[in-house]
This record gives sequence, structure tokens and C-alpha cells, in this order.
Amino acid sequence: MLDRTRFKFIVYILLLAIAISLLAWWSIYSSAKSRDYERLADMKNLEAELINYYYHYNTFEVPECLSGDDSKTLINFCQGKGDRTLNVSNIIDPINFGSYQYVVNYLSLDNFSVSFAFETGIGGLPSGAYVLTREGITK
Repeated sequence: MLDRTRFKFIVYILLLAIAISLLAWWSIYSSAKSRDYERLADMKNLEAELINYYYHYNTFEVPECLSGDDSKTLINFCQGKGDRTLNVSNIIDPINFGSYQYVVNYLSLDNFSVSFAFETGIGGLPSGAYVLTREGITK
């Protein structure tokens, strides 16, 4: 009788450990998924802000915003100067470290390029690095 009680106790402990492990995994996965949705919303807001800037000034070039291979300017630092300003100071990646940053590749007369990355992927877009341009999001 004592062996049967000990067996039940071990089974209950194992089931509890599995349940806690699944709960922890789900919590981490859903957090990454919500950060990806936030990134997608940030990219849509950034795209709208840059298109609005283009309609006003007929260019995507923002004064005092470094771009190109040598610089790694984050988009929230590209606010412009004088009358030509962008409202992007609040567009910051939820992690904002390593490959999870919004980096300006270039801002030219007729196009722009901003790099970002998804952790888990959303809306048919798998995880990985992406680029936002005037035409939309591409890999």
C-alpha cells in the first residue's frame, strides 16, 4: 500500500512540473509574439510618418539624420531640424538591443530604408530581419 501512495505522489509531482514548464514556455512565447505585434505597429506608424513628411517636403531626406553603411542611426534619433521634423521619438523597439533595433539604412529623395527584426514572426512573416521601404515590408 505504501508503494502505491509513493507512486501517486511521484506522478503528481511530475504532472505539476510539466504544467509549470508549459506555463513558463507559453508566457515567454506570448511575450515575444506581443513584441512582434508592437514592432509591426511601429513600422506602420513610421511608414505613415515618413509618407506624410514626403508629402510636405517632397523628399525623405531628414536634416541631421545620418544614414548609410558607416552609421547605425536609430530611427528615434532622426527627428530633423527646424521646420523639417519627424515625430518619431517614441518609435523604439521593445528590446532595443542587438538586431532588435530600428536602424536607418538610408533616407533619399524618393525612398527610405529602415531595418528591423521579428522574434517569432506574425501575419505570415517568419522570424528574422526585415526592411521597411516606401513599397512596404520586405525580407
